[in-house]
Amino acid sequence: MKRVALLIAALALAAPGLIFWGPATATAATGSVLWAGEPYGPYTCIRGRVWREAFLGDYVCVDHRAGMDWRTVTLAENRAAKANRSPNGGPFGPLTCKKGFVWREARPSDSVCVSPASRTQNQIYNRKAAFGYNYPPGLLGWGARNGTSDLLPEKWVAGSGFTPGGQVSLYFYSEGRYLTSMPESSWKADSQGYLHAVWNRGYCPRSTYIDVRLILVDEKTGKVKNAGRAKNRVGGCI
Repeated sequence: MKRVALLIAALALAAPGLIFWGPATATAATGSVLWAGEPYGPYTCIRGRVWREAFLGDYVCVDHRAGMDWRTVTLAENRAAKANRSPNGGPFGPLTCKKGFVWREARPSDSVCVSPASRTQNQIYNRKAAFGYNYPPGLLGWGARNGTSDLLPEKWVAGSGFTPGGQVSLYFYSEGRYLTSMPESSWKADSQGYLHAVWNRGYCPRSTYIDVRLILVDEKTGKVKNAGRAKNRVGGCI
C-alpha cells in the first residue's frame, strides 16, 4: 500500500492538474496493483464519482459534484450516528433511531441512523454499483466464476461471500459498455451466502466471436465481482 500511495503522490506532484477519482487521500487506496492505468487499482471510479466509504472497505462509487457530494453526506452521517439514535433506546435497543430516522443499511449490518431518503439513495447506489467503475474487466473475481454445460443449453455462474439470502444480479459487459442497463438475470444467494445459478443460453448479440464479461452485484452491499469471460462463437449464445 505504501508503494501505491507514494506513486500516486509522485504523479500528483508531476502533474498537479491531473485529477484522480477514488479515495479522498492517497493513503486510503486499495493496496491492489495498478490495473490498466487505473490510479486506485481495479475499483477506480468513473470520472465524477468517488468511493462512498460508509465503512471500511466500502468501494461503492457515488456522486462527487456540486449539489450532490454523496461521500460528504455519508461522512456527516457517520459523525452524527450517536446523535441520531434514541437516547432512551427502544425496540432495537441502543441502536434504535430517533423518530424520523432509519438505519442506513449500506450493508446489512450498517445501523447508522439517517433520513429515509438517504437509505433509499444508498440502496440505489448498491443496486447500480457495477456502473460506477472505470474499467469493469479489471474488477476482481473474489472467487466468482462461470461455466457452460456441454450437454444442455445452459450456462452457470457461481461464487461465495454474498449476503446470505440477498439478491445477486448479473450484467454483461462487452466492448467498453454494459449491454443493458438492467440485470440480465437475478437470483438469491443461499443462507450461507453462496450462489450457483443456471440459465439457458439465449443471448446472441451477433454471429461473430464476442468477448463478454459476466459481472455480479450483491445488491445488499454493492460489492461487485467479475465472474470472468464468456465467449460466444458463430452460431452460439451466451
